[in-house]
Amino acid sequence: MKQWKGSISVAKAELYALRKQKEASLPLSANKGQDSVCEEPVIILPPLTGSSRPTELSTDAPPSPPEQPGSCDMETCFELQHCSLLQTLSVHLPQALRRTAHSRTTQIVEHMSSHLQVRGILSNESSQSCVSIVFLTDSNSDSDSGNDSNSDSDALHGIEMSTNVVVIDWRVQGSPAHNAEPHETRGTSRSIAVSPSFSAHTFRRGYDIVTPLPVYNLSSDYWRHMKPLLPVEREFLLYFQGVWSEGQTRHPQPASPPLEQLMLLQNALGGKVNLSTECDTFGGIPKGLAGWQLCGHQEQRVSGYSSAIFSLVPATEIHPVMYTRVIEALRWGSIPVVVGRGIPLPFDDIIDWQHSAVVVPLGRFNEIHYILKSFRPESIMEMKRRCRFLFEAYFRSPLHLLEGVLAVLRYRTGHPPPPSPDYTTPVLLYDSVKGKADDEKGRRRGGWHNFTSFHDMFNLPPGPFHSYPALPTSPEPLSGYQYTHLTHHEVSRLPKHIVDSGGVTGPEFSHHLLGNRPEEAFTAVVLAYNRFEVLLEALRKLGGVPRLERIIVVWNNPSEPPADLEWPQLPVPFKV
Repeated sequence: MKQWKGSISVAKAELYALRKQKEASLPLSANKGQDSVCEEPVIILPPLTGSSRPTELSTDAPPSPPEQPGSCDMETCFELQHCSLLQTLSVHLPQALRRTAHSRTTQIVEHMSSHLQVRGILSNESSQSCVSIVFLTDSNSDSDSGNDSNSDSDALHGIEMSTNVVVIDWRVQGSPAHNAEPHETRGTSRSIAVSPSFSAHTFRRGYDIVTPLPVYNLSSDYWRHMKPLLPVEREFLLYFQGVWSEGQTRHPQPASPPLEQLMLLQNALGGKVNLSTECDTFGGIPKGLAGWQLCGHQEQRVSGYSSAIFSLVPATEIHPVMYTRVIEALRWGSIPVVVGRGIPLPFDDIIDWQHSAVVVPLGRFNEIHYILKSFRPESIMEMKRRCRFLFEAYFRSPLHLLEGVLAVLRYRTGHPPPPSPDYTTPVLLYDSVKGKADDEKGRRRGGWHNFTSFHDMFNLPPGPFHSYPALPTSPEPLSGYQYTHLTHHEVSRLPKHIVDSGGVTGPEFSHHLLGNRPEEAFTAVVLAYNRFEVLLEALRKLGGVPRLERIIVVWNNPSEPPADLEWPQLPVPFKV
């Protein structure tokens, strides 16, 4: 017993010594950047006296709008009987608002009208369409600027109240008054307003749609001008550039990180923050607008975004300035950090922003450096990929913004996206066999995941704009499922014993498919060199393999194949 007690005492002493050694080695490991050591947060309390707005620092979101008698949602003001699921989401554009003036917004409207016509969803009759889309143009850019707003109102009043109306307000010059009701600036109270500017009292969450301004119109080779996502580590951890405006509005000023807190954050992070609060505001600040405003040239902001991992976005109110910061961060490879919950982000019905942005309440701003330092490199890279996809899919041109609005409407009404367009197989090699035009045409397949899909189509490629027959992320087929949905032609190409067995089950199908998905198809590439008999025998055997789409023969011999060579008749086309 004494020997055991002595051993326990020795073990306790050794454990105490190991703990001391571990505590002594922790600062050294932290200096070396060990991932096992997590930096403690530096708590910075805001000053209670001398602050311009001490009572607003604990406000996480703007006050909730009061209940209004005329407030609308998709259940009360949107009539689904006009949107049959047996048809695509049809769109009607009132002729009264298709202008011929040469303003920037009017050109965008004409471009979008042509785009809807090409997509085949533009309807000439409002009674036969699901929604009527109205574009509000620039009031001070058209030739008849004095009567433009009146003509807009007249056209809007001409639309029936029972019609599903979507009013898109992308007017670049000026913004609607913040104290105006929706029907005073954007048509009837039943219409869905799409705009980058709302007041807290007029925005109807779940009904109105927030979008940024269509400031980009990139061509198909836009990727040449994009900043690379690598390296993951950047010179700065956080970037922010802006100038504070007190504003002259009647409403209370929005909660936002004041200058004192930004200075304290810079002192906590030292050289890891690229912070600039004194810069030129070209064109001036809109009168009466409060909060952090944009400043500096776009080239300066591009340099700031591309040199920082994260970028600060103060969420003061639903205003284009906030959304411009978000879209610029997405474009130039920086992850937006939205400070202030309660402000809706663009297309928040369908976009899961928690995978592409860091959203923290204003009360956590003093600890934001601790939050940002906790992200691992692989998480940062995945968020950057999603940010790049969101910009490419929704925000890189006015047409993509329009497609995003239509995607939100399809999501709310339960409409599946239209099927993927027909494709044509390109001719890669010379056809040594008698060509068949039918073989070169694409084979259209209906989308299988129409109303239910396990794929996050809104936040991952290929996006929500088409329904595809299958995706790499689709669930694998069940092992004992009877594939009765196959057409007669597809069943006839399967092995004879499967067809004669009365059904196509999962294990038998996968065994003879050489894969695990019914949608899989493959092209056989055969390398040949002056061995005709072996080549012909291989082609005859390949012709009976199921799910074979095409055979390509790569002839490596210096001389061409003999002219009298008899190629076999195969059920699939092949090229030499």
